[in-house]
Amino acid sequence: MGFDYLNQKTWSEITREERLFCSHLFHTLQEKQRMKQFLNFLKEKNSPAKNIPLTSLNTINVEDKWEVGFEVCFYRDLLLEFDISVKKNDMNIEDKDKLIKRTFDLCLFNKENMIIIEAKCFSNLDSKQYGDFKRDKNFIEKIYDYIASKNDEKIRSPQIQFVFLASSYYYKSESFMKLNGIGRSMVDDFTKQVPNAPDKFISWKQIEECITINNFHEPMLSKADEIYKLCRDQKK
Repeated sequence: MGFDYLNQKTWSEITREERLFCSHLFHTLQEKQRMKQFLNFLKEKNSPAKNIPLTSLNTINVEDKWEVGFEVCFYRDLLLEFDISVKKNDMNIEDKDKLIKRTFDLCLFNKENMIIIEAKCFSNLDSKQYGDFKRDKNFIEKIYDYIASKNDEKIRSPQIQFVFLASSYYYKSESFMKLNGIGRSMVDDFTKQVPNAPDKFISWKQIEECITINNFHEPMLSKADEIYKLCRDQKK
């Protein structure tokens, strides 16, 4: 039952907020066996749509201890942890104020890997977001080189892998694969093995399908996939 002031719907029925859907995935992955199924899915070679190449994070160790982070303000907290002054710009980083405000939607951490997940639901990825996405690996490696030089040579950058998560409908859309579009650019970068291109493409639908333990079903993961199509149908 919904509410009159929300057109007889609940808030969860009408929201398009990507952070909400990411929070549901974050809580889903708190359970160890669900996390393991998700990691196995990332490791397998698969594709969210026929027009997208098969991708795999085949180097990850599923049996390792993993942690999931949500709304990860990585640069800000890492620099503070290692006492690196952003104000003094110890590392001579361009746009340092912008960098420390950058937040990753979701991250998976283990002793050797950091998997950064850029998530989209109802909206498309834009060129600025993809540009930031591609620069992150260089920034992170630069920070760890600095940390090693100033603190402990044993501290090294984790292996950074990028995953793009979106609606299955977005991957199939004309918008994603149009000439000179961002989707086409991502796929071409992956195919040509351009440095810092996405390592894997996945959809919300695939996530819900891959997590099957104890008859798992999370309606908000389904909605995260459907919202792209619903929003565009409403505009017609």
